[in-house]
Amino acid sequence: MDTLQLERYVEEIDTQARFAAASAKILNDGLSSDSPGATLICFSGAQGILTAGALVSKLLWADTGRDWEPERVAFAVARAEALREIVGVAKDSILKVRAVRNSVEHFDARLDDLLRKHPTANTIDSSVIPKSMMSVDNLVYLRHIDPETMTYSALDDEINLQALFSAIQEAGTAAREWIQKQSRASRA
Repeated sequence: MDTLQLERYVEEIDTQARFAAASAKILNDGLSSDSPGATLICFSGAQGILTAGALVSKLLWADTGRDWEPERVAFAVARAEALREIVGVAKDSILKVRAVRNSVEHFDARLDDLLRKHPTANTIDSSVIPKSMMSVDNLVYLRHIDPETMTYSALDDEINLQALFSAIQEAGTAAREWIQKQSRASRA
């Protein structure tokens, strides 16, 4: 893959970091508000961070399809390896964790499974409250933000939004630095 091709992907990491920053502002605005719509604002911001994280994850770890041609798989794997090297992301990065993203993306299927197995499950949706304040037996959070820990839960999966946001921002910073370096090199 040549540098010009790679630059398009690096720019996308930078773009997703900027989207995540805007989403974090929305989330923080919702958390600091006592208006009736604050919960909706919180989840809008959180979902933006999750989406940016998911897209960066797909760029850094090729999500190859089963029906892809071998050449496309090889291209995607090489692209992902090159991007991980550019942004300096660790193999065990939170960006690689896709459980919550999958729960959000496949919410319908996960909810189907939950309700088929546990038709009388105690569920709560779109709550923004510390889990430590909840004392309901067998409670399943469909979507939940714990403002004390900044943990986002989707069904049985959870992720720390602050840690995810930080990882996205670190990748975005590294991407911007790489782009600037390429720009300086092309002018030299």
